[in-house]
Amino acid sequence: MRAVRFVGRYVAFVVVDEDAAGPGHAEKLVVTDLLAGHQAAVGPPLVEGRDGSSYIVTKYVVRASGAAAYIASHGGVNADRSANVVPDFAVRTIRPHIRGFTELDRGEDIDGGSLQRVGSTITWTRGGATKRAPFPR
Repeated sequence: MRAVRFVGRYVAFVVVDEDAAGPGHAEKLVVTDLLAGHQAAVGPPLVEGRDGSSYIVTKYVVRASGAAAYIASHGGVNADRSANVVPDFAVRTIRPHIRGFTELDRGEDIDGGSLQRVGSTITWTRGGATKRAPFPR
């Protein structure tokens, strides 16, 4: 487990997905409701990890509502975070108590460390240009 973020009644953290099949390294973002004592949202892996490639969460931000946004990488990043091929990145959002995710953007030219929260907006960089989307409540 890497950095833990506390926001309001929620805590968010990245863990290795033990349920992912195959030899790859897969991480998922977990948001837990501390008052209710259960997981409120989970950012699922991009792939199942069956092909031996890795999936990592490169950056994430969380709102006090428990909503989260994250950038995930697949394909070109080993478990030790060294690159071996051109990675594919996805920008996603998840909301508490709602299954699934919303994918906002995907591509090889997304900067994996560029995600920022600016008020009720999230921003990231793709191909040198700043992209924006509303941060779900």
